[in-house]
Amino acid sequence: MYDMITDHLHNVQDIGQQYIFETPIYLESLLPPNKDLFYRYFGSYTTPKCNEAVTWIVYPELVFIGRNQIKKFRTLFTTTFDIRTGHLKRMIGNIRHLQDIAGRKIYTSGKLPINSDNVVLTIPFMISK
Repeated sequence: MYDMITDHLHNVQDIGQQYIFETPIYLESLLPPNKDLFYRYFGSYTTPKCNEAVTWIVYPELVFIGRNQIKKFRTLFTTTFDIRTGHLKRMIGNIRHLQDIAGRKIYTSGKLPINSDNVVLTIPFMISK
């Protein structure tokens, strides 16, 4: 499912590069089939300055992405320089660890329970073999 994106990552290796797909990609096709069940909360960007300006929607149903697709993402560079090498860093290990809920309210689609046991939300991607 994600091959349509990862197969073209080599076309956007530099900052500001763009690639126009010959066939349209419908973002809905990248989401889990059941979009009726979700959690929603107001939070921050995952990159510095981490501004509180994002509405996160998290689906409890996992979406799988293959190891080869992950490898292709890891060929990309970030916009951060590695002081030791003087080169841009690769997009590896660029996760933000779980953050405290910090008093935020978590909303549900109305079909999911919410209590202190399920407030921790997981990454919606799993790597398949």
